[in-house]
Amino acid sequence: MDNIRLACAACRILIYRLCNRIRGHQPPAPKKEKQVVCIGLSGSGKSTALALIAGEPIKEIQSTNGFHVKDVILSDCILNVKEIGGSEKIRKYWRHYYGGAQGVIFMVDGTTNEQELETARVAMFDALKDPQLCDLPILLLVTHQDMENARSASEVAELWNVREFYEDSVMEYGSSIKNIEQLKEAFSAFASILLHGVVGPTNVNVDI
Repeated sequence: MDNIRLACAACRILIYRLCNRIRGHQPPAPKKEKQVVCIGLSGSGKSTALALIAGEPIKEIQSTNGFHVKDVILSDCILNVKEIGGSEKIRKYWRHYYGGAQGVIFMVDGTTNEQELETARVAMFDALKDPQLCDLPILLLVTHQDMENARSASEVAELWNVREFYEDSVMEYGSSIKNIEQLKEAFSAFASILLHGVVGPTNVNVDI
């Protein structure tokens, strides 16, 4: 009797799928996934920004030791973001985590002092020399824009001469934790480049 019931259930499922196909009701295509590496010095806001955009609590965020992978679900794709810790002892191992990356997010604290800003610049340029990253699209995300003394994304990009070296492969956004919609805008614009090769708006400073 159980076998008969299972067979009947299987037939009903098959008939349902056939009817939907005839009516043109196809199941939605799965979202494309893109592999992204997220780097930056400790304290630049990587973990907090990724937790926020993933809808997770941010009250007890701690600096990343090693790496974490976060799925950022957007309207047209999923970004599998590999966030790597940014302490000095971990940075020398960054290159071991680059495999499979299709894009790079580099975060820098917009309120940092000049010495730390230079350390961040050197870290980014060193990373982007790697053969696994050198030809990939780049999102430069300058965080803590809600702070009065924060440099804007365009200021950091100009100080670092990123356009001279990377031309149209880099886009700059400012961000903080107070406006998730603007943070999503930055990630969505970056995803557009990864999916379509379309350069979205750049030099966007988000007071969030």
